[in-house]
Amino acid sequence: MPARRVNDQDMDASPGNPVLDRLRELVVPQAPLTPAAALRVAFDLADAGTDMMRVSLQRRHPGASEEEVEAMLRNWLHCRPGAEHGDSWGRPAPERIPRP
Repeated sequence: MPARRVNDQDMDASPGNPVLDRLRELVVPQAPLTPAAALRVAFDLADAGTDMMRVSLQRRHPGASEEEVEAMLRNWLHCRPGAEHGDSWGRPAPERIPRP
C-alpha cells in the first residue's frame, strides 16, 4: 500500500491519540522556538523516526528476536541507501570513528 500524506483533517480527526498528540506538539509550532528548543525538537523527531523504523522492522520480521531487530536497526542507521556518507551536502569528511 503506498504511503499517504497526512493533512490537517487527519490531525484534527483523532483527538486523544497519544501518538498524534505528541506529533502535533512536534510539528505544529505554538510559538517561535529558541535555538535550544528547535534542537530538542530535531532530536525528538530523529528519535521518533528511529522508533518508527524499529516498529517497521519488527513487522517485517515477526520472528526476529529483540537483539536481531536492534542489529538490523543499527545496520540501517549506518548504511541507509542514499546516505552512505551521511545526510549533509558536500564531500564526505574522513572517518574519525570507524563504522561497524
